Amino acid sequence: MSQNSPTSCPGENPGRPLYDLGYRFEEQAVLTLSRYYFASFAAPQSQGWLGAVRTSKELFGTKAGPNVAVGVLEAVQAMRSTRQSCFVFNSPQCPCCAIYVTSHEQSFMSTLRALARRNQEAATAHANLLCEFGDVSDFLSALCALLCILQPDKSDIWRQTELEMEELHALR
Repeated sequence: MSQNSPTSCPGENPGRPLYDLGYRFEEQAVLTLSRYYFASFAAPQSQGWLGAVRTSKELFGTKAGPNVAVGVLEAVQAMRSTRQSCFVFNSPQCPCCAIYVTSHEQSFMSTLRALARRNQEAATAHANLLCEFGDVSDFLSALCALLCILQPDKSDIWRQTELEMEELHALR
């Protein structure tokens, strides 16, 4: 994992401006939480996971926050277990970097957004690119589980989507 941090702001091309991407509140929260986890894996001494849990509780409350934090961690870990090359991300704690989204982060979020729209083909395409054509089934499953947590009123839809994705990948 490669991180743009407060001491290493690239100054040029840190990614696309966040406001250009039209992320909803939940999507921005997932991006921020995932960045804390990315930082934790890139530099374990940073203990970024603590920032993820704290931020999730602040954004989603003490009841839902820990569940969201774990859901994001599972998605990040599923992606990490398949992806072989460096993942470039921006620090959630750097004001100049956090307002930009790297291409890798955008692929992560595009996969989530495609699943939220129930566009399985697009979700699979984004996941395949992000995971470098490794097995994406655990990653997609983790994102479906995360959607169940983020949108409990639609959990039946996300569970059905997850089953459909599993069937689709079993056929390949």
